[in-house]
Amino acid sequence: MSIVKSYDLRRRETQFLKNELVWRRNYVLSDKAQFYTAKLAPKFVGPFTIAKRLSPWTYELKDSKDKSCGVWHAKDLKAHPPDDE
Repeated sequence: MSIVKSYDLRRRETQFLKNELVWRRNYVLSDKAQFYTAKLAPKFVGPFTIAKRLSPWTYELKDSKDKSCGVWHAKDLKAHPPDDE
């Protein structure tokens, strides 16, 4: 198998719609002074709402209080599971 065929083998095309709930990746650093270990931190935080799609790969997020949470790449987002009621 060539490198090109195996490079994106497990990549999944995901596109999110406006007002869809997503989780975003949590980028944290360990801090010895605060006795905080990044290894034990949650990998994803949320849920957040898609406010705007800026490009096929970037999305603007907002929290539950309609406060902007910045622009995030699609690789750092994960779909929120549907509520089963």
